[in-house]
Amino acid sequence: MQATDQDFAAVRDEAGRTDPADADYRKLTEDLIARVTALWDRDRVYLASVVPGSPDREAIRNAARTLRMVEQTLSAVLSRAGRSFAVGYTVAGTDKLQACLAEARELSVMPVARRMAAVDPDGRPAEQLAHFIVRNARFTQGRAVITEELAAELPDPYGPVPELAS
Repeated sequence: MQATDQDFAAVRDEAGRTDPADADYRKLTEDLIARVTALWDRDRVYLASVVPGSPDREAIRNAARTLRMVEQTLSAVLSRAGRSFAVGYTVAGTDKLQACLAEARELSVMPVARRMAAVDPDGRPAEQLAHFIVRNARFTQGRAVITEELAAELPDPYGPVPELAS
């Protein structure tokens, strides 16, 4: 069964509640990490299978919307874990949480990375371009923000195909 945007939103909203000084804050954070990583583990195979160009455009839109919510949720829970670290707590599961966040971000930028790979004069694969974007872009509301500086290091996904341009 696939998780819904509302499942992820409920975890995201809960991540912003309570004070780090609360004695149960670390335990609640670990519970949130377990919940959100379980939701991600349940959905990631499906979300990765929805490829751009699929005839089901509604499925593509739903997957993109879900990936934005997943990114926001994972980020919110990771931020909460950071607040626990700041007051001296260690939080179990943060390594897995960070890996899930990186994977969700890479999936979210994969459609544009595929378009970039198709026109990249250096022949870089989509996975390499997606990884580069995730490492260097800022994410806002679940979307990668590609600045002019970052765009200068990437192929234009909407420009002419190099072998056709001459």
